[in-house]
Amino acid sequence: MNLIKSNYLAYFVVYFTINIMNIYLLIYFPLYFFDVLNINRQALALTQFISKSTLILAIFLGYFYDKFAQKKKFIISISGAIFFFSFLLFILFRNTLFWFGVFLSISLVTKTVIQTGMSKLMFELVKSNEDLKKNVILISNASSSLGAFIPTIFFSIIVLDFYSFSLWNSFFLIGWIISFPLLLTFFLIKDTNHERINTQNEIKLVPQNQEIGISSKSKLWLTIIVYVSYFLFWGSYLFGYPLSSWITFKFGQNAFKFYSSFYIIFFLFNMTGFFIAKKIHKEGNETKVIMIGIFSVVSLFLIYPYISFFPIFFILYSFEAFIYGLVISNFLYIIIDISRRGKYENLKYQIMQSSSYLGNAIFTSLGIFLSSYFSTTSLMVISAFFVLLAAVPLIVKEISYFSTNKNMKINLQNQKIMVGYNKSSLKMD
Repeated sequence: MNLIKSNYLAYFVVYFTINIMNIYLLIYFPLYFFDVLNINRQALALTQFISKSTLILAIFLGYFYDKFAQKKKFIISISGAIFFFSFLLFILFRNTLFWFGVFLSISLVTKTVIQTGMSKLMFELVKSNEDLKKNVILISNASSSLGAFIPTIFFSIIVLDFYSFSLWNSFFLIGWIISFPLLLTFFLIKDTNHERINTQNEIKLVPQNQEIGISSKSKLWLTIIVYVSYFLFWGSYLFGYPLSSWITFKFGQNAFKFYSSFYIIFFLFNMTGFFIAKKIHKEGNETKVIMIGIFSVVSLFLIYPYISFFPIFFILYSFEAFIYGLVISNFLYIIIDISRRGKYENLKYQIMQSSSYLGNAIFTSLGIFLSSYFSTTSLMVISAFFVLLAAVPLIVKEISYFSTNKNMKINLQNQKIMVGYNKSSLKMD
């Protein structure tokens, strides 16, 4: 049990510190480059695309970790140190776009190495207990949301003048300092390769050659459907980068400070989404939850352009955070279940996750580029269109995995392949 708790803490520390950097990248860097430096947006879009293309490395890292899992603790720790000091590189050369691109590339590569290693650790944990899958997702998302909240406190205290370079520099330096816990991961990660995790709810995985109910064609079709849908769902990145500047321009600097300072509200709503997803999750209902979430998000994106009263925007944006927590959790449940079939589970997981990386790189860069020609409200409408398209693959096929999975369960039960402490609650992994 100490092994599980220590790795839970490792998940918390890693995703907490990583998302401190993410919040700088998503909220404060856009405002800094758009409004303070007034950087060339085409050049910034190209820099973003080139740097974020490195996220595709996660696929190869997934295979690497599957083959050399015993090295993951060392690799994660070294990458964490490089990731930590890359932020200092940005602080020293923060006003030069070239060096920002170098920093962004380094930070994204090391962050990818860390997250891929943590994914491998997750698969080693959940082999013994299906419930650990939900716990790991909940902890990583909870710590990510908390990490996103911490910088907002310092921003409201430090950056009193949006156009003061010295204040921005102090704010960036504080962000670097509070990322220090990432250096502690070496002491928190416990190897699971040679230890058995004892739990009261153990489930035996089905060997690859005993997957009777699902054909290779069906599994491939399922993978493509989920991949395309998850990619399109990240169409929200299209207006993500210009959003901070849009809030400042439309509602004023005080509104942005309020939006930034009370990011904890979004954290709470986001966490509520993750928590509700964990509580209501039942294998087979993921598609329905995702579909409802998609239509809800699309509705919000179409409403945003017509809002002129900041409190209403704040409330709706909080609801959006809740929906994202709910939808992303269900996407991850599906992705993990797909990845755990057969060999090289971490490789397959990273291939599936690459859809979100690809969406990040393409939609973020495209949004920055188009922001020179279209208003942010127009980008919101275009984003709604992309997110709505994410529902199309699910409507066309409705992920036949679940119906075949039910038949498979019946076959496996009849043949007594699966063994569990409670046969009425058997789950197919």
